[in-house]
Amino acid sequence: MPKVSDEYRAERREQIIQAAMVCFERDGFHAASMDDVIAEVGLSAGAVYRYFPGKDAIVSGVVQYALGAVGRVLSEAADTDRAATPSGAVDVALEKLEELRFSHTVKPERIALFAWSEALRNEALHREVTIGLGQVRAAIQSLVLRWQQSGLVQPDADPQEIGLAFLAWIPGFFIQHHVAGIVQRDQFVRGVAGLLNPVRDPIA
Repeated sequence: MPKVSDEYRAERREQIIQAAMVCFERDGFHAASMDDVIAEVGLSAGAVYRYFPGKDAIVSGVVQYALGAVGRVLSEAADTDRAATPSGAVDVALEKLEELRFSHTVKPERIALFAWSEALRNEALHREVTIGLGQVRAAIQSLVLRWQQSGLVQPDADPQEIGLAFLAWIPGFFIQHHVAGIVQRDQFVRGVAGLLNPVRDPIA
């Protein structure tokens, strides 16, 4: 029997993860079943279980994959000239996340919304999400240091605390955009810019 290469295993694992994300976006983590994933990926049950012994393992794999992709996108956004200001960083981060798609159609922010909800009841998933969010906050903190150097943020402000507040804007936008349908990216970015640049001399 020919030896299976690491590259082949990685490709097959990603194929299953991509199919699982289609199912999870459609039905949510709780409702989607292993049978749904097997039907979506088009492999035998034995092939799928060879890589993922159960649904929890697939959920963990999906979350790790999605958080890794989102982290890379946000790192790319942080390296652009548009991230020179806080509102610009929000704009380019949301733009790049909107462009990112899994399985050609799956939106990462929708997977994230399901993951945050499921993490409330799944301890293992809670750990995965916590680690992923910590990595994203670390990237944001490096941006805060740049903003402090350029005078856009108070020099005595705590980058960790600003990272916590900044990160809250990202899921806040997606909740309002996907769940409530009341805001678009350009509106949101203008709101952030207005919040960060209040009138210096308000009328008495």
